[in-house]
Amino acid sequence: MKKLSVSILLLALMAGCSSSHEAEHADRDYNLNDANSVKLSSPAGHRPDATKEFAMYEQNPNLLNTNGDKVSERSDIDKARIVINTETDYKPGAVWIDGEHLRVTAYAKKDFKTDNEREKAEEKLHKILQGALPTYYIDVKLREDHND
Repeated sequence: MKKLSVSILLLALMAGCSSSHEAEHADRDYNLNDANSVKLSSPAGHRPDATKEFAMYEQNPNLLNTNGDKVSERSDIDKARIVINTETDYKPGAVWIDGEHLRVTAYAKKDFKTDNEREKAEEKLHKILQGALPTYYIDVKLREDHND
């Protein structure tokens, strides 16, 4: 019984390694001029020239920056302020980063009549900021500015 089960297992393994349509035509399907093909002699190594080089810390914000060219939290805060100034008619208030959360307070020049109107405006501002700074969870507070 053991010999039979071992022989069936070996037969199944060998059948999985047999030649298939892809293996038979692999030499004809390989295109040397394909932009996605491996180019060992290219200056960029194995990537096509149009591929942007990404460091690992740019892909994963939990890794440390070892070469010093990553944008700082200060530049992210400044970008949030610039987005609020240019994309909306609100004034930026307190903006800070707390771990992976970006907390934003903005001041509206008009009074909101209902809480629903304020929530819709907060959602709109949240969507704009999320598009500009997608690496953070963004908390938005929108308040009326009574200083004018």
